[in-house]
Amino acid sequence: MSTPGPEPDQLVGLKLSPSTRIPARVLAAGPGLAILSLTMRPETPLEALVGHEAAIEYVGEKGVYLVTGSIKSTGPGEDTVNVALAEEPTLIQRRAHVRVDVMIPVAIRSGGQGSLWAHTVTLNLSGGGFLIGGPESLRAGTNIDFRLSPGEDRARIEGRGRVVRDLPKGHRAIEIEEIDRNDQELLIRFLFERQRAAAWVARKR
Repeated sequence: MSTPGPEPDQLVGLKLSPSTRIPARVLAAGPGLAILSLTMRPETPLEALVGHEAAIEYVGEKGVYLVTGSIKSTGPGEDTVNVALAEEPTLIQRRAHVRVDVMIPVAIRSGGQGSLWAHTVTLNLSGGGFLIGGPESLRAGTNIDFRLSPGEDRARIEGRGRVVRDLPKGHRAIEIEEIDRNDQELLIRFLFERQRAAAWVARKR
C-alpha cells in the first residue's frame, strides 16, 4: 500500500537544499504533483527555480515524511510553484521517536467540561506524550484534557490524554490519546524544529 503524500491545505516545507527550507501550504495534490503556495519567498527568483531539484517535507500519520522531486513550473499565483514528485514518500522521523527536553506552559484539567484548569509546564515533550511538573493530585490512570502553549506566535495545541505514571518530585507522565490532525501536525513540526535547532547549537560548540 502506497504512503499518502501531502494533502490540500496542509502546511509543509519546500526543501531546495539541505539548509534551505521554505514554508508553504498545499493548494492541490495528486499522483506525481503538488501545487504549493509559498508563505515566504526564497532568495532565488521563482522562475529561476524551474527544473531545480526539490523535496517536500510534511507531517503524516507516523511522523515526518520527505518526498523528492523537482520544480516543474510556477503559477498560477505569483507565489505558487508546481512540484513534480519523483518518488514515494520516505518516513524520516517517526512520531513517537521525536522527543525533546523543553519547558512550555501546559494547562491540565481532569474533571471534564466546566472543571478548573491547573497550570504547569512540560519537562519534555514527544509526539506521543509529555512529562509535566505536577500537579501532584493527578494519579496514574486519570483521564485529562490538555492545552499546550508552544509560544506567542504559535497556535495552542489541544487534546486528551491519560496519566500513565506517577514519578518522583511530583512529575507526571502523560500519554496523548486524542488529538486532531491539525494539532498533531503543529506538535510534530514544533518538535522537529526544536530538535533541529538543538542539533545546530551542538554543532556550533
